[in-house]
Amino acid sequence: ISNHLVDDCGFTGVNILNASGVSAGQSVPHFHIHLIARKEDDGVDAWPKFNGSKLSLEHVLDQIKM
Repeated sequence: ISNHLVDDCGFTGVNILNASGVSAGQSVPHFHIHLIARKEDDGVDAWPKFNGSKLSLEHVLDQIKM
């Protein structure tokens, strides 16, 4: 689908977005993805600025270790 949007529909890029869980912005509890067809300077903010984690990599590693 992404290739079709770029190759055949005149878009120059595609964002693929999945939100899993309420804290990630998911409002409907099932798996779904969003395909956001993009063009240069389209004004869509599908990738908001992220100033980096407030946690150290070591702390995150300790939290996610199995």
